[in-house]
Order: sequence, then structure tokens, then C-alpha cells
Amino acid sequence: MTKVTTFSVLFLIGSMGLSIPAFADDTDGTIFYTLFVEGEPSNVKSLDYDYVSGTNTLTVMNIVAIGHTDDADGIVVNPQNPDLLIIGTAFNSTPLNSADDNLATVVIAGGAVATFSSPFPTFHLELADATTIYAAGLPGELVRFTINGDGSLSSGTQITFTAGSDDIDITQLITITDGPNAGKFFYTSSVPAGSGNFGELTFGLGDTATTTRIHSSLPAAHGGEYDPFSDTVIIVGSNHITQINPSDGSIIHDLVVTPPSGFIHFDQGIVDANGHIIIADNGGFLFLVDYPSGALSDGTTQVTSAFVEKFLDDIAPLIMPPEPNLGFFVGGGRVITPLSAGIDLIPKKPGDDTFILTHGFELHCDPSQGPNNLEVNWGGKKDGNRFHLEELESATCIDDQTPNEPPPSPHPGPTLDVYTGQGTGRYNGECGASAQWIMEDNGEPGKNDTIIKLVIFDAGGNLVLNIDDPQNPLNLKSGNHQWVPHPESHKNPPTQTTPC
Repeated sequence: MTKVTTFSVLFLIGSMGLSIPAFADDTDGTIFYTLFVEGEPSNVKSLDYDYVSGTNTLTVMNIVAIGHTDDADGIVVNPQNPDLLIIGTAFNSTPLNSADDNLATVVIAGGAVATFSSPFPTFHLELADATTIYAAGLPGELVRFTINGDGSLSSGTQITFTAGSDDIDITQLITITDGPNAGKFFYTSSVPAGSGNFGELTFGLGDTATTTRIHSSLPAAHGGEYDPFSDTVIIVGSNHITQINPSDGSIIHDLVVTPPSGFIHFDQGIVDANGHIIIADNGGFLFLVDYPSGALSDGTTQVTSAFVEKFLDDIAPLIMPPEPNLGFFVGGGRVITPLSAGIDLIPKKPGDDTFILTHGFELHCDPSQGPNNLEVNWGGKKDGNRFHLEELESATCIDDQTPNEPPPSPHPGPTLDVYTGQGTGRYNGECGASAQWIMEDNGEPGKNDTIIKLVIFDAGGNLVLNIDDPQNPLNLKSGNHQWVPHPESHKNPPTQTTPC
């Protein structure tokens, strides 16, 4: 058993002036972790921890050797079964620039290992949802894996960054899973010791993404996780813990921690969604931050640590990602669209500065369910344009926390009102077109429903429709957008009536 009492926080930057309780709750649990060292019989282990807020004391105990992989760094719990997913590249036996890298599954009960190929060396993991996991380098390529229903994984697929990206080498992907910013992704790009860039990552069609750098040279830009307790992003690196607003990426607070001995090299941070941040330090210490107000700058924030063992690397998140959303959006209608959004449209008569767009859809929140259809027509019946969806590639349904909610349903579950999707199909009958869209259900009547985004490209990648002004969404002039929840048993097979 290892026990350590309080040590100090060097600096607290910022103040929110909140009236809050003195301490968060006591907490305890089990953490899975990795050791990044060669020659260790077991480099995947677990420990139990116990934290007492009144005395700011952290105790670690019951360290259990679970298994061994050729290399071990990033670690998460498989959301489809009780196995562990571990990734990493060996120090000497495999050069850091080698593509001989694996994502390993460790079966906890027997310590067995199965591996799945990754096309690039990767170290940090991020569970975006119950079926998708991302792996990133130090910094390096971003790789996506699909987790199947039986817990097995697909081979990794590289994410290609667009020419306009500020950063193409990623260290940690961070998924916003709750609140008004759900569905957003942030990233860090840094060397192993921390200090690097932080920004927003936007996935495009297929396996593409664009990065927009928000901050440079942040000491904490290394590991990180979204904390639903405070609705903020927590990033950790060097001896810094930085709290970031997911709405605009602005820094709320930066906390600098005094090393208990020697140096601190924060590698990965996790949260328990109850006012605690737990951080793995490569010097062997496990840190716990108690911040009951949700603000790191508050005077009640406490930090403590306990030594675990040398070469401590990553720790597995305590919060599992949400299950895929059940339900679908259905409806359509007519909107008056600025002429500029029609790209090459010619006014029907002098002075026209708008055109009519009609749309109809049935789109599931889980793309594996179906059918999924989207029809868009604009510019006139005879000489206008049309888009027909053939394949729904990705979808996210969220509750944006606005008061204009869809009407209650007899089915249990959340109330979702914003649908974000992308897919491929036909533009004016030609295959190879693609579309991205965000549609909102603002309850009844349908005139309050909006198209926030609807962008369409033809087979040659040319922009042919560009509705993309989130500050001025297009309200329906007629029609309705309706979210329809349904139970797990109500699944339809995906269908494509006229596939390309």
C-alpha cells in the first residue's frame, strides 16, 4: 500500500468567485494502466485507489498484473466487452518510424492477447463512441478503428488531413460527448514531454479531417479528456493542467503543480464526472485533483499524489462513451435560400436574390440502421438541380439544450433535436456526389425548424450548394423536421434501392 498526503499547488490562474462546497466527494475505484518499458513480465496492470477529500489523501493498493503486450502505451476498456485495448510501439525492437504497430486486446480473465493491425505507429487512444476508437502518434498519424458488436476490431484506417489543416500530426483526440457542444472534436499535437498545439478537429467526408489550431506552445497540450462534470476540456502535460471552454476553445484556467519529487511529466488525464481528475505521471506518480466547483482556479481545488511504480504511462478512462443513439429524423419542407448559396444559379427574373429549396428525408441516428434517404431539389422543376443520398456515412444526434424541444414521445430515452450527417449519392443523376448537413427539430410548429448547414459537392469535388451560416439558419416556410425515438427492438435493415 502506498499513501501520500497533501502537497501544494504552485499557481492558480483566474477566479470565478463561486459559492461552493469545501470539498468534492470522497472517491475510490479501480484503474487499469500501462508501463512503457521493455523486459517487464506484465506491462498491463490494475490498481485500486481511495481518496479522502477531508484530508486530501490518496491511497493506492492491490496492484494486479494482468498481461503483457509487445509494447504498451494507450489503454481503454472495450465498450463491447470487459477486455482492454492497448496500443504502443516498442523502444528498441521496433523503430518509432516503423509501421509495424498493433492495437492489442487483452482478455482480463486469462491475460490472452489478440492484435489488430494499425498502418502507423500510434500511442494515445480515444473512444469517440461505443463503436469507434482513434489512435494517434507522439505526434503522428490519426488512425480510426471500428469496434464490432462482439468486441473485435477492424483494421485501422488512416485519417487524411486536408490542405487547409494547421496541424497534421496528432497526439490526442478529445471527443465532446455531452452538452451543447456534443459532437465536437479537439486535439493536441505535442512531443512526449508535452508543450504543443491545441485546436479543433472537424471530420469531413470519407476518411478526411481538417484541423484548426487555437493555441500554440501550451505546456499542457499532451493528454486529455472531456469532463461532463464541468462541461470543459481538461488537458495535461509537463506539470500543467489546463481547463478549456469547448464552446470556443478559450483557456479558462491553467494550474501548475509542484513536483512531489524530481520532475513531473503528465502523460494522460482521466475524469470521473464527479469533480475529480486523475493523472498518470511518467515519473511513477498517480495524481488526483479534487475540484468540487468545476473550476480549477477556485480556492477549494486540492491536488495530491501517490507513487505507483516506475515507467507509469497511460491510464484507462473511467467514463464509458455513450451508446449509439436510437431513433431517426424524418420530414422535410421548403426554405427560401439566398441566391449566393446556389453557386451557379441564374436569377429567374431581374432582382431575384433568393431561390426555393425543397427537401425530404428519413435519416437514422445510427448509420447501421436504415433506411436512410435524403432528397434535395433547388433551382426549379425543369432546369433545377437535385441530390439523392445513396449511402449515409456518419451521423450524430444530440440534444442542444435549447428550450424548444421536440414533443414528448411514449418511448424512453433522450430528447434529441439536432441531426448532423454526411454521405454520398447522386447529383443530377451522376454518382460520386457528396453532402454534409445539420438539421434541427425545434418542436412544433414546424416553422421553427431549421436547416443549419447543407453543403453538396458534385462527383468532381465542385461545390454546387453552399448553405453554411450557423448564425443565420434557414427556417422552414412549410413542412416539419421530426425526431422519432424508438426502442432497441425497432431496427430496420439498411436499404439502397438505386445504389451507385
